[in-house]
Amino acid sequence: MPKFSMAEAEAFCAGLVHAINNPLTYLGSNLTSLARDIEGLCQLLEAQTALLRSLPPEYAAAVTVLEAQRRELYLEPPGEILRQLVADCSDGVSEVNRIAAVIRALPSAVELSGPPVPFSLHEVVSTAVARARTLHARERVADVRLSHRAAPGLMLNGVPAQIIETVEAMIDNAVHSGQAEGMPIFVVVTDERGFAVIDVIDKGPGVLEARTDDIFQPFFTTRRGAVGMGLTTGRRFAELHEGRLIWIGSSHPDFEGSAGFIRLRLPIDGAAGRML
Repeated sequence: MPKFSMAEAEAFCAGLVHAINNPLTYLGSNLTSLARDIEGLCQLLEAQTALLRSLPPEYAAAVTVLEAQRRELYLEPPGEILRQLVADCSDGVSEVNRIAAVIRALPSAVELSGPPVPFSLHEVVSTAVARARTLHARERVADVRLSHRAAPGLMLNGVPAQIIETVEAMIDNAVHSGQAEGMPIFVVVTDERGFAVIDVIDKGPGVLEARTDDIFQPFFTTRRGAVGMGLTTGRRFAELHEGRLIWIGSSHPDFEGSAGFIRLRLPIDGAAGRML
């Protein structure tokens, strides 16, 4: 398989996004016109409904026929199905826009690749926490608090930028978990039995058991306008370091009342970040 330079990757992604945006713009424009026309039709149908109800009893047979025809054309109740179809199409256009945003961001992900190097676990996690604090300074979360309990000076081998991105994605997920306003996010770093363990804990409602794997799937998000690739990329980065990124659906032993938390486990000996 041929290798591409960064400039070639950026040009390819830009071209692909442009190719997607052209028909998407056409669809969006026509959808706007269709929504306007359907709204006018719905108003006409509502007026017709009022008129049919005002007719004297001798027109009952004709009214019955008209109502049956409207049901066959999905116009009964007046236009609700048509309105829903337009809404569904709008959601589809938004979803394609999100996918285009991911493609546009791919060159940035490539920049996070590189050969493994020794790095300080404390420095890497501290950097991620500092960046998250800055990013979410205006969010309703009170603070992101770091508790570093791992051995002082613990070093791992890998790609520091990948671990920073992963921890940031974990914190971002916690910030938007639906927890009560003003509640802090806790980032706890420990080491146990040859693994560095990074837990991100919040007091949100957690994740339904049926959706625990969904949060790591590409484009999955419950936030409007979000891309839904943070934890997906984070899990891949964890695997590249021979580690794991998982959801634990129980209260953290140090934080009673948490509905679950995300954990990143990285091997201390032999951890090796690789190229994407």
